Amino acid sequence: MFPYFSNYTIDKFSELHNNTFQNSSTSTKSTFSQSLKRLEKVYDKPFNDLNLVFLKDPIELWERLEESKYSFNTSITTFTSVLKLLKMVDAPLNLYNKYLLLLKMKTRIRDQDSIISHESKLEYIPKWQDLKNILIQQIDNIDSETSFYDMKLMVFLGLLILNIPLRISSFSKMKIVYEFPSETNANYLYIENDEYKLIINNLKSDTRILIISNEKLKNLLKNWLENYNGSNNLLISHQKSTKPLDQKHLRSLLSSASNFVFDIELNDDDILSSYMKNLMELDPSLRMKIEISSLMGYNTLSKLESHGNQ
Repeated sequence: MFPYFSNYTIDKFSELHNNTFQNSSTSTKSTFSQSLKRLEKVYDKPFNDLNLVFLKDPIELWERLEESKYSFNTSITTFTSVLKLLKMVDAPLNLYNKYLLLLKMKTRIRDQDSIISHESKLEYIPKWQDLKNILIQQIDNIDSETSFYDMKLMVFLGLLILNIPLRISSFSKMKIVYEFPSETNANYLYIENDEYKLIINNLKSDTRILIISNEKLKNLLKNWLENYNGSNNLLISHQKSTKPLDQKHLRSLLSSASNFVFDIELNDDDILSSYMKNLMELDPSLRMKIEISSLMGYNTLSKLESHGNQ
């Protein structure tokens, strides 16, 4: 099967992928390469010795992935990369459709399970307006005696709750800039005069710019940068640090912050769920749904719209 490509290495397929999908982001190109390395481990052979066996039967491939140590979402990602590879080798349409049909079925199961999980979460997650009101009360109590650590908690929660909430990954290693950045390999807080804007580059769509309009949040950020954080990174571990916080540390920070302010441990999924439920109750337009789903990193509207049925 596909003798011309049967001895291709991961590097050769990655090169072919990058030439075929030239407009793909760096992370997408890396994901494809990682998926092929995953197939090596699943089949326990060097990739160029596999003879593209995983392109023969979609069910057999999925069963192999299920038996492996990889999560359901990782298996979906790997299977999606295999679909791209089928296009690259110009596989027959009927074979491609078999893989596509199985992927759609598995994705539908995942989405349904996700909706059920969100429905369960919404039973105990505080309402969006309650989260905002409690946080604002805490921010109003900030004074010159407020510690660096407490201020950091307020800033991070403010970014997630006094604005359209984004995934934690959007704030990972976020830089502060005062001129519009030309590079797109990081996310930024861009400050121009009295305007604060979040520039997000790690989405599957194009770069997004999110204007911070909440005055409480703007004043909070101004206080944070003038009196607590003299670095070029938005969130740091301690006052003398110049190293930005990554996703792992931000997850821990959110856990501590939510316990401290709301007396309940929340993650970014919980905050997004509360926001989306509130949003759906306001009956947003289709365009607004699409924009917000994209900002939150969702490929479809199903997760957003599931909250309208609560």
